[in-house]
Amino acid sequence: MKFIKLFLLLLSIAILFCNKIFADVPQTLAFQGRITDNAGVPITETGNFEFQFNDGTNSPVSVNITAIITNGLYSINIDLSPVLGILNFDNQINVTVIYNGNNLGITPLTASPYALCIKDGIVTANKIQDNAVTTAKIASNAVTNVKIADGTITASKIQGGGLPIADGAVTTDKIANSAVTSEKIAGDAITNEKIANNSINGIKIMNNLGGTAYNIYVTSAVYAESAGSGGADLAEIYASSEILEPGDVVVISQTEDDKIEKSKIANDTRVAGVISTEPGMVLNSKEKGYKLALVGKVPVKVTNEGGIINRGDILSVSSTPGYAMKTVNAKSGAIIGKALQNFYGTRGTILVLVNLQ
Repeated sequence: MKFIKLFLLLLSIAILFCNKIFADVPQTLAFQGRITDNAGVPITETGNFEFQFNDGTNSPVSVNITAIITNGLYSINIDLSPVLGILNFDNQINVTVIYNGNNLGITPLTASPYALCIKDGIVTANKIQDNAVTTAKIASNAVTNVKIADGTITASKIQGGGLPIADGAVTTDKIANSAVTSEKIAGDAITNEKIANNSINGIKIMNNLGGTAYNIYVTSAVYAESAGSGGADLAEIYASSEILEPGDVVVISQTEDDKIEKSKIANDTRVAGVISTEPGMVLNSKEKGYKLALVGKVPVKVTNEGGIINRGDILSVSSTPGYAMKTVNAKSGAIIGKALQNFYGTRGTILVLVNLQ
């Protein structure tokens, strides 16, 4: 028996994974190699090849082929149809080559040129067999909004002509901000019967000609859960020549009309309010300046200049610029509001019910 040396070159693999995807791709493996005798001389003869495919999990699957070797070279197209239904291609596939009963070694299969050139748009609906894609074959969170093109999911593409949605299944926390726009709502899709009682608490309509917002007022409304951004105070825009920040106590400017400035004098009757952190509603919002809290719950800078502050204490202007303090003998016109939190430090910020008096 000849001692055989094998020099194998795995050129390509073209595997068909289903009946309809890439129907024009052959189910063959092109395998080429070179065989010499013990002295290194290329052989010329006809011999029997056995290719054993092993996925590391199932029993090896063999394909037997008789081929002609010329000057040591051979080229074989291996029919893979017996292999496809048995091996697990999620694993590494190795091929053991046996020639005339001699084991010539193991060769790992590498990626097919077909598998490496799948571009966007190659796999289309007409190339996927009906019912081939099922929920069991889709990993959790694999399908996201960014992977679904606008308009691709329509009623006609959903079995039964539509997607049944249980009552109460779609809630506000499951809808992203600005996800529902006028372009995505069909004409006459929203009717009185589809709007639950009390489901619309406040409406703002944007006109399509210039982006003007219009409020709708309901005469029979008992209360509103919120107005604006969710803050708890009413604010108005005022200009200032100074740099101000949320929580600053401010007074009416002594040197400029219709402007405010940071407070600097204790019990100053010119107090105008506090710079708001996050107002619930802003008047004259198109003006430029600072949001001045006129009334409501507001974070306010405080100092212990008038003593420790307890909940319910009356606050006035301190001599520390921009800070409020506890006051006992409050001067009329100098009251900022009442403390909603205790404060035992030197300087800090607490919630205050602003109500100028």
